[in-house]
Amino acid sequence: MRQGSCNTSVSGCYDIWAPSVEKAANGKYVMAYAARTTSTVNGVNRFCIGLAQGDKPTGPFFDTSSTPFVCSDDPAGAIDPDLYKDADGKLYLYWKNEGNASKATKTNLWVRELNSSGTGWAAGSTQRSLLETSVMKKTGTWDTKTWEETVIENPSMVQWQGKHYLFYSGSQYSTLDYRIGYAECDSATGPCRRVSHTPVLSNDATWGLGGPGGSNAFVDASGQLRLATAAWRFERAGYETRADGNCQAEAVFFENSTVCTSNQRFLHIGTLQKFGPNGLLAAPKKSEFAWSASVKQPAPVSFIDFKAGDTFYNETMWLAHTGVTAGWSIPAGRQYRPLANVERGAMAAFMYRLAGSPKFTPPAQSPFSDVPTNHVFYKEITWLKSVGITTGYRDGTFRPEDAINRESMAAFMYRAAGSPSTTSTSGFPDTRTSEFQTEIAWIKDQGVTNGYADGTFRPGDPVTRDVMAAFMYRLTQKSPLMAKPWSGA
Repeated sequence: MRQGSCNTSVSGCYDIWAPSVEKAANGKYVMAYAARTTSTVNGVNRFCIGLAQGDKPTGPFFDTSSTPFVCSDDPAGAIDPDLYKDADGKLYLYWKNEGNASKATKTNLWVRELNSSGTGWAAGSTQRSLLETSVMKKTGTWDTKTWEETVIENPSMVQWQGKHYLFYSGSQYSTLDYRIGYAECDSATGPCRRVSHTPVLSNDATWGLGGPGGSNAFVDASGQLRLATAAWRFERAGYETRADGNCQAEAVFFENSTVCTSNQRFLHIGTLQKFGPNGLLAAPKKSEFAWSASVKQPAPVSFIDFKAGDTFYNETMWLAHTGVTAGWSIPAGRQYRPLANVERGAMAAFMYRLAGSPKFTPPAQSPFSDVPTNHVFYKEITWLKSVGITTGYRDGTFRPEDAINRESMAAFMYRAAGSPSTTSTSGFPDTRTSEFQTEIAWIKDQGVTNGYADGTFRPGDPVTRDVMAAFMYRLTQKSPLMAKPWSGA
């Protein structure tokens, strides 16, 4: 559909985008793409997905159909197609219904098997939802309790080392809040489960990654799992919206251009790694292909006081690679200090980062008498209270410099998982008088903690940094952080 106000001197004037190409069993190449089409709701842009055929992966491709292939019953239609061929040769189409773009509907990531030639649906196949947003958009508002906000999109399926992984983007694509998450799936058609409380890749100025998203996962010739993604230049995120067409310096397309247009995103490719006994993925922020060699690339994550073979080493390195912890920088290198106690203020920061550093504006007045607004972790501590992970002490304090003990850690993690219903009280023999007996029993049942060799939990003991890493690693495999529906959804 041609745009009515289109200037043909600067644009093709047709919204055709998001191509995905795969080879069909008949030797032909199939391209799935999104395009603007006629709207069914006044004032709502509508997109649909088409299929085209070609003799080569480079095209040309031809779509001879008079109607779109997938539109969805969503008023805004469907976008972000992804083609995937499984190990058995079956071909699948993945896509997103717009959801957030129209009314208060949820966004889903869908899949359905195509026939062997890629020209239609496979006989007997059905459309399945693999993931959906935990909340809906409300007019003029955004949910801020989860890093996904109200949007999941850009599905990309891959099989690696015996597992299916579904990568996707969340939050708002035109901002630095755009991020990438992933789910583990039992097969190409699911079911799929989010396995991380935190995005696998997010905004990081140090690495020149501005709101990474729109990812594509693939296994290279050496068997490594790679992730290609687009990211803004950190200092140039977003699109130029000036009606007068007068470019500001930061909005110019490339450095030597006189054309006022969007601040284009650039390609980054990184190799994903597995950490810990259950193989959680982390995406190092160092790119093997970046838009500019001038971007300063910090050294790979490592600690001089922590080495392979140490207790909870893998879990700690996963935590470091996901950006939850950076340790301390000293002249000799970077330290993690695994046996140091975790202060409550630092714990708030860890929990906030584990949640994906969701958008949050801290209150002008502190809710705790001992946490001033200029405290180094003021934002993180007040976020922790705002989502109900902490209530502080009865005297109105938070005590940010106190070491967090093991029973309080259990309470924080239980609440972060959404305070799931549980009747279990089968914790440990030394927790029967703890005010957090239920919470401790829950983290035991979930495998977040095994206690000590003598069968105790020691609820009043402080939590050390290595144990904290292990707790967080295990918690991450449970239900997504703060993914319960928000009030009014």
